[in-house]
Amino acid sequence: MIPDAITPILGWRVWRADGRQLFSLNDTPWPIRAPLTTAEPIYEDDGDYPQGAVGIHAFRRLSQCYTGGVGPWVGGVVGRVALWGRVAIHALGYRAEQAYPVA
Repeated sequence: MIPDAITPILGWRVWRADGRQLFSLNDTPWPIRAPLTTAEPIYEDDGDYPQGAVGIHAFRRLSQCYTGGVGPWVGGVVGRVALWGRVAIHALGYRAEQAYPVA
């Protein structure tokens, strides 16, 4: 886990876009102009990047968005995401309590 940090961690994500609304690949809608927050606490996990684990997932590198088995596809959006709150760090990326798309 990352202790309290002054600045958010930046990661990379893939979303589905519908007009101006973003959706996670599991169809969770991202709020417009507000952060997405998890409903459950984040716990550390020794796995590389546990897909089923609780939290808002993000990759460490842009290239992982295309090689991680999640993209590219028609209508997909790849972008940068700010992560904060409790953040679990994994070999391939992060899981966080809160996130907001920044680019």
